[in-house]
Amino acid sequence: MNGYGELLKYIQDFLVKDGIVKTINHADIFERDSHNENKFPLINIVPIGITFDESITIFNIDVECLMQRDLRKDVKHRDEYKLNDNLVDNLNTTYAVLRRLFEHLKRSDVFTVELLGTGTPIIYKNKNTLDGWSFSFNIEYSEIEVDVC
Repeated sequence: MNGYGELLKYIQDFLVKDGIVKTINHADIFERDSHNENKFPLINIVPIGITFDESITIFNIDVECLMQRDLRKDVKHRDEYKLNDNLVDNLNTTYAVLRRLFEHLKRSDVFTVELLGTGTPIIYKNKNTLDGWSFSFNIEYSEIEVDVC
């Protein structure tokens, strides 16, 4: 019964190999970057729920991908439509990371993935200036062994 650990390792291994994500957090929903020590892009994997029967376990997780907003100080009159910061770039990059992760999970022989609903933008202009997307996934895992040791 180590399916959740295998899932986290599978995701981490892919993200490290992909080479774009610099920080991978787990279950850190309130302190995404409160210590300003992370390198970006950042992935945050949040467990939401779990269901199971005799042989199948379904993990419900949220995966957030975030980047730091670069607020240009040389702009006197900020016009969001002129794109005076990198908000759109952040949203594009974080979407691309999550899209590649989803495609990788779909090709897995161990897990079956289902995208739940639509992605939610995360835009924290006035807090910690992190931007990105959050997607919810159901990840199905076949329990072959039920030994807790």
